[in-house]
This record gives sequence, C-alpha cells and structure tokens, in this order.
Amino acid sequence: MKRILATLLMGFSFFAASAHAAVETFDSASSAAANGFQLSSNIEFHDAGRPYLEYYDQGHTITAASPFVFNSIDFNYDPWNNYNGGSGSILNMRLLDASMNVLLDAFITIPTDRQWITYSNTVANVRYIDFAATNGFWPSFDNLVYNETPSNDVPEPATIAMLGLGLAGLAASRRKSRKN
Repeated sequence: MKRILATLLMGFSFFAASAHAAVETFDSASSAAANGFQLSSNIEFHDAGRPYLEYYDQGHTITAASPFVFNSIDFNYDPWNNYNGGSGSILNMRLLDASMNVLLDAFITIPTDRQWITYSNTVANVRYIDFAATNGFWPSFDNLVYNETPSNDVPEPATIAMLGLGLAGLAASRRKSRKN
C-alpha cells in the first residue's frame, strides 16, 4: 500500500511542475529566425543580444512564424555606442494578430538613466510586435519571454489530488491501527 501511494504521489508531482516559458535572447537575427522570429531590416545589432531600433521615424517589426503568447520584453534607452541624441523616451509598442488587429497598444516610458526595464503583459494570439520610437531616440530591446504558462494554473489539480491521497492514506493507516 505504501509503495502504491508513493508511486501515485510521484506521478502527481510531475503535474505540479513550475511554469515554463521560451525566451528569445536575440543573439543575432539568424538565431531569432531559427526560433521563428523575423526582424524588420531597420532593426540593427551593435553587439550580440542587443538589437536596437534604428531610424526612430520608421516602424520596426518582429514577425512570428506562428501565433504566440506574449509575456514580457526588456528595454534600454542606450542603444548604440552610448548614443546621446534625441529627447524623450516614449516607445509605442503594438501587439497584433495574424489579421493585423491590434491586441495591445502600449506607450512605454523608458528611463533615460540607461537601466534595463521589463514590460510585462500577457497577450495571446500575437503574430507581430510593432515598435515606433519617438523623439529621436533609438532604444535597445532584449529577452522576449513568450508562451509562459501561468504557474497557478498548472499545480492546482495535482495539489487537490495529493491532498486527497494524503487523506486516503491517513484513513487507511487509522483502519489498520484499529484492526490491531
């Protein structure tokens, strides 16, 4: 009986695993493409993992090969060679589906102290991320987190099942002790 309970508890613990997500680190345009993301031609790289939005007066797009769940992305005001031009730090980011319907339209203020910030929001069915930098600054971006499963959705059924197994084991041990 103990072996059966132990085996069941081990089996249910796999269902209670923590959330998982994919992260695109943008080491290069080709590594992004290998993970299903295509960068528009005016997104430049000044070193590995640090793409930036060149030409602030033009649109910049990340296109996904298939729809995904957007979770977060990091931004930095300092793009290339410590560029100090421009003013302001507002970035317009739009998430769009395959039909170009806007799923999210966010204006993100990026601190000019050149610290990385993370913008988080869970949006499903994203196919395009469109950026429009404003006021002549060219921000960097990195670490797109996508397809993250919320951790509170995964373990709940397993937690209830383990509680039920624990109570069943307690009842079985009480019956056994009463027989003796």
